[in-house]
Amino acid sequence: MPKTSYEQMQYIKDYNREHIYYRKLSFNVSNEDDMRMMKWLDERPQSTSSYLKQLIREDMNKNL
Repeated sequence: MPKTSYEQMQYIKDYNREHIYYRKLSFNVSNEDDMRMMKWLDERPQSTSSYLKQLIREDMNKNL
């Protein structure tokens, strides 16, 4: 592992570039349905990412 803060940041940036895939999810705050979904996600005990992955897994298993 790199020693300086700059090296650490660079290491993390490089790691993320190679291993992490980001997907953006947007909500329209003027839309009541979007706001309800956003609130629902915020109230989940696990992270949004974990929750969405769980839903995707369940959906994938249903459709096998």
